[in-house]
Amino acid sequence: MEKNESKGKQVKAKELQSSLSVKMLNIVTQFDMAYGKLRTLRGELGGISEKGALVLVENAQKAVQDFSSFTSQFCAKVRVAYYPPKGMANKKPEEIMIKEKAESEPTRQE
Repeated sequence: MEKNESKGKQVKAKELQSSLSVKMLNIVTQFDMAYGKLRTLRGELGGISEKGALVLVENAQKAVQDFSSFTSQFCAKVRVAYYPPKGMANKKPEEIMIKEKAESEPTRQE
């Protein structure tokens, strides 16, 4: 798998081995676009309230955690090692939103 990080973006290239993985990647791609849009609409007039954004992030985090748990069980059944993403289970939705808000704000030059 190739990994390229430029301008704060992560790009990974991997040949997928199943049609199910292709479908999942399609979902992840669409989720990524929607999550980026959430970051721009959060707290904006006519956008999504901070509370509403927090609920969405909590639900997304639960979905990722649930999928990770399923993948762990699946891998164990077929005898494949599973390595969950670093720090995934340790972050609270509020911490994620604060970190991303800080990262999305332009830095001030003095």
